[in-house]
Amino acid sequence: MSSACRLVGVWNLPNRRSEVKRKVKKVADAFASQIGAAIDVDVKSTITQLRKEVEEIMEPYLESAQAEADRIMGLQARVEIGNEQLEHLRMRVQNLRN
Repeated sequence: MSSACRLVGVWNLPNRRSEVKRKVKKVADAFASQIGAAIDVDVKSTITQLRKEVEEIMEPYLESAQAEADRIMGLQARVEIGNEQLEHLRMRVQNLRN
């Protein structure tokens, strides 16, 4: 091999190195993008499944809490009716005194 060929070969090394770096970066970026997309899909799927499980676990407690809230509202309505009746009786007693 002549010294000119060796010189051209050595001279092309930086260009080849840059080209290989670009190709490796391109492949690495594509791989990273695929991994990121796969992780996104997995995370979304996991979140959906967890949300479903939490809703299933919470359903009896929510129903129980709603039933208790309804019971308390009924009691409050009865107390208000009792207060109105008590006030009405107080007025009648006051009127009887006069």
